[in-house]
Formats: sequence, C-alpha cells, structure tokens
Amino acid sequence: MRPLDSKFITLITIHIFLLGACATAAPKPIGQKVRYAYDFNQLSVTYAPDHEIPDRYDKTVVAYFSDIADVAETEHYQAFAKTMSEPSSKDAPPNAEHFLAWMIHEQLRSGLEGSLSGSEPIDVSLTIDSTTWPNAVGMLLVGETIGIKYDFEATDANSEIVLKSTRVISPAVEPSAGSGGGLLGMALRSGESQHLRDLQRVARAASNFVLIALTGSEIDKNALKSLDYTERAASNLEQ
Repeated sequence: MRPLDSKFITLITIHIFLLGACATAAPKPIGQKVRYAYDFNQLSVTYAPDHEIPDRYDKTVVAYFSDIADVAETEHYQAFAKTMSEPSSKDAPPNAEHFLAWMIHEQLRSGLEGSLSGSEPIDVSLTIDSTTWPNAVGMLLVGETIGIKYDFEATDANSEIVLKSTRVISPAVEPSAGSGGGLLGMALRSGESQHLRDLQRVARAASNFVLIALTGSEIDKNALKSLDYTERAASNLEQ
C-alpha cells in the first residue's frame, strides 16, 4: 500500500483541528447587544413562598452585623430588608434569607450599573425558588451539597421580555475547602465563618450567571439552553 503523502496528512490534520474548533467554540454572546442598547433601571430579588434557610445561618448573619459590618453597610442592609419584610417584622433581627437576597441584589446592581451603557431602561427581576445547604449527615455520607435554584427575567420600558430563564437556573457554587466531606471535610468546614462563606459563595454564583447572560463576552452553550433571548428588542434600538 502506498504511504500517504506528507502534505495530504497535513491537510487532514488542519481539517480535523478546524472541525474540533467549530464544535467546541462558545456561541456568540447574547450579552453584547444588551450591553450597548440598554441601561440599568430597576432590580428586584424575591423568594418563592415559604422558603427558609436553616437557623444556624441566621445566627451567623446576626453576628456579622454585630461584629464585622460597618454602620453604612448595616444601614444599607436594613433598608433593603425592610422592603422584604411584613409590616409586623420590619424591625426583626437580621436573617439569612434577607442577607442572601441583599448580597445577590447588590452584586447584580453593581455589575449592571458598571456594564450596561445604552439608553433604553431595563429592569431585572430574580425569584429564588430554593436553596440547599450542607449539614452534618450529608457531609459524612456524600460531601458538601450546596446550591441555589432561581428564575429571572429582564424587561424593557414597554414590559417586553429581553431575556428570561426558560427553566430553573442552578449555577455551580464554588466548593469549599472541606467539600470532599467525611470527618476531614467537617473539620475544615468548622467555625461560624464557614456559614458566612456559604452565603457569600451562593450569592456570587447566582449573580454571576445573570451578569454573564446580560453583559458577558461569551456564555456556555449548555447555559444558553436555559435562556430565551428576544433579540428584536435590542436590534431595533441599534437601527
């Protein structure tokens, strides 16, 4: 059998490389048109009915505002918490539900204000459906289980949807040092500060996904399957 010519082998190699590159390339960003057409207007972060975070996280949040947070941060949190509270509980101690929603709200607000540079106002609403937090039994048996599930949408000045989630979003949360579980994992996760870091990690994961979807330079094609983007709204503004 005649050996393959070296030039032919090179052409095959290049062709395979290009096919691979096309197969793995990230889709075009959905955030680019949004970023240059819209400007941040309003933002809401709420919970589905009856959702609660374990009490141990409440204790950590109370300690945070007692020992760590400065006056400005405390006042900012309190103002946000009152918008989420029933009238009878507006002066209740800090709790994990309000703290998590507040962190997501602030990270989204800061990211959107710093990234959107258009003229058409856009509103973003996020509803937390559920959260999952590590516990002793789970740590021993399977390791760290932590996460958040939520829906969100962005609408323009005419209340038309620009971007929305088509199914519940469950972003990956950065693992902790003790995520492997077992006795060592539990030891690494010990201490009140770990509860605070749990809340911070979950808030960061939730807000980052929305920011990437609205303002990012590229988005993972698997994540794209969870989103519905109305390109017409932004396209019309560019004409």
